[in-house]
Amino acid sequence: MKALDKPPAAPILNEAVDRILRAATKLFAERGYDAVSTREIAAAVGLNVATVNYHVGSKRELYEAIFKRIDELQTEIFLREAAALHLDVEFTRPHLIEFVERMVDALVGLALEFPEGPLLRARYWLDLVAGVAPSRDSYSSGLLAAVEAAVDRAKRAGIIDPTLDLRMLTRAFNWMMVGYFIGAPQPGEPRFDPLDPAELRAFRAYLRRNALGMLGLVP
Repeated sequence: MKALDKPPAAPILNEAVDRILRAATKLFAERGYDAVSTREIAAAVGLNVATVNYHVGSKRELYEAIFKRIDELQTEIFLREAAALHLDVEFTRPHLIEFVERMVDALVGLALEFPEGPLLRARYWLDLVAGVAPSRDSYSSGLLAAVEAAVDRAKRAGIIDPTLDLRMLTRAFNWMMVGYFIGAPQPGEPRFDPLDPAELRAFRAYLRRNALGMLGLVP
């Protein structure tokens, strides 16, 4: 099951909204915000523009709904992994290391289930710089709040580096995820297949080590 095929816990979106979100996600990821019209999205799902507007509102509201759903999926992963390790009652260095490793693996898994996600982010960044995409500063509030709370707790417990710049960590992590999954090569290197098993193993290992290092959890 694709990630965006899975309805959020609440509210339960109807079938028409799910179809619209899936089609719009694919189109926005392939061409960017400004190059896609509501009419094209409607045609992709066999509906008229009025029906699309009724279910999801304007193009901007639809764009916001897509990123909101991505945030919900990522937040769900964070809370699920935290609950699995009982971080609410046990918060030690080994627990936090295992949690970070499991989070990395789960987020890589989400990108594999939802391949449009990384490309959508890359398109958004380019569109934002070009001034043709709406700002989405508040879209990741759920996940960021959960991450900030965990980091603050770890700092108070003396488990991670108290000078950690969470903003830079999350920015760098996003850049690495997006760059890898859109297959962006280094200058002079051939384009690679991000789904190649050997490449994936190497990327997961690097991402784990990098995240733990930025948190001060490994030398």
